[in-house]
Amino acid sequence: MPPAHHPAPLSVHWAFVVQFQSDTVVEWGHLAGRVEHVVSGQAADFQSLETLLAFMARVLRTERERAAAPGCDPASAGAMTLLCQVARRYAGSREVRNGSNASVS
Repeated sequence: MPPAHHPAPLSVHWAFVVQFQSDTVVEWGHLAGRVEHVVSGQAADFQSLETLLAFMARVLRTERERAAAPGCDPASAGAMTLLCQVARRYAGSREVRNGSNASVS
């Protein structure tokens, strides 16, 4: 496992499975199929390179935002990124509960 300051260049958080329809002809620019983000399970059908890349860009942007949680190194990958995501969600749920308790008192 690489050190935290040198994350793996090919993180599973940046991985996708792309399945092309049988009538896809890449040489002609005809791409159609389904794409799925490995970690989140988000999936979409696509009918062009543009829609495939748009989906990937949206998912990767979300992954970068999740990794940028306070106290988390956005460049880190793997288990530490997952732990940062869980910690942020837990902290957010506690703030909501504490906020609602303060307004009731």
